[in-house]
Amino acid sequence: MSEFTQNKKLRLERLVALVNGIIEKTHPLQLVKDNEDLIQTVILSDIIDAVDQLVLLDIPMDELKRGINKVINLLSKTIQEHPYHPPKKDSVLDIFIQNNVVLDRNLKAIRPLIKELNKNSGNIGLRNELKEKFTEIEKFKTLYLIKENILFPVLEDQWKRSLS
Repeated sequence: MSEFTQNKKLRLERLVALVNGIIEKTHPLQLVKDNEDLIQTVILSDIIDAVDQLVLLDIPMDELKRGINKVINLLSKTIQEHPYHPPKKDSVLDIFIQNNVVLDRNLKAIRPLIKELNKNSGNIGLRNELKEKFTEIEKFKTLYLIKENILFPVLEDQWKRSLS
């Protein structure tokens, strides 16, 4: 086995053990201290692989999410330093990103309306405006789900085949 593969395997084992230790609250501060070198050398694919392995361990989802969030916070500097290479313009991934931007913008536009409705719950005009905004988002969400549930599995299958 090559040194790179062996190092990756060791990093992955240590990362899974770190997350498990944090989930089980087994001296988390000491775990972090003992794994400083790991925290500095982890790469993004290690995080994905570790989450994949952790899901297979049948850890309750709430505990798993909490542990993963804590480790991602620990690794935030490493994650932020990773170079970002945006997908090609109008590629499938670029379209997904564009969809997320539009959906995020629509949700942020609704926030002030909800706050105002909480202050003035009897305002029928505001309720109708909010209902209209939610209807627009629901239509967009349906298109997004169709893409996500139909298109992405096909692409994922192709990616797996091309990687193997």
